[in-house]
Amino acid sequence: MLDCRKCPLFLSLAGLFILSLIWTACNTDRGARVSPGWVDKPLAGRLCGEFGWHVVPSAQDHPAASPRRFYLCDRPWKWEELMDLNQTGLNLDRWKGVVLVENLSDAELRADYFAGMPEQFPGHARLVGPVYLFGDPGMASRIEAALRDRPAPSP
Repeated sequence: MLDCRKCPLFLSLAGLFILSLIWTACNTDRGARVSPGWVDKPLAGRLCGEFGWHVVPSAQDHPAASPRRFYLCDRPWKWEELMDLNQTGLNLDRWKGVVLVENLSDAELRADYFAGMPEQFPGHARLVGPVYLFGDPGMASRIEAALRDRPAPSP
C-alpha cells in the first residue's frame, strides 16, 4: 500500500500549505488588501478635508493611513495619548474628538467579536458593514453617513 506521507508531492503541498498559514498569520497591515465597504484612504482623506480631522496610525510603526486600523481625530493627537484610551466603557468621555476605525477582515466578521459592541456602548460603538467604529458618537455618525452615501463598488 502506498503511504502518501512519504510522497514528495504530498510533502511539498503540505509545506506550501503550512507556509501560507504562517504568511497569513504574520502578514501586517501594510500589505492588506482594501476591501469594498472599508474606510479607505480616499474616504478618510475626504472626511479629513471636510471636517478638519487628522489620521493617526494605530501603531507607531505603521503608516498613517494603514488600510486596516487607524484613528480619525478632530485635532493632531499624539500616538501615545491615543494609547491611553481604552474600549472598556470606563472612560467614554475621553473619546471626545476621536474615533477608532477598524476595517474588518472576512474572518473577523465571521468571528462575530464586534457584533455585540454597539449594544454594550450605544452611540460609541458601531458596526457599519465591514467597518467597526468606536469613539466620539458625533464623529462616528459622520463616518457612518459617509460610508452609507458612498456608491456601491462595481463588480
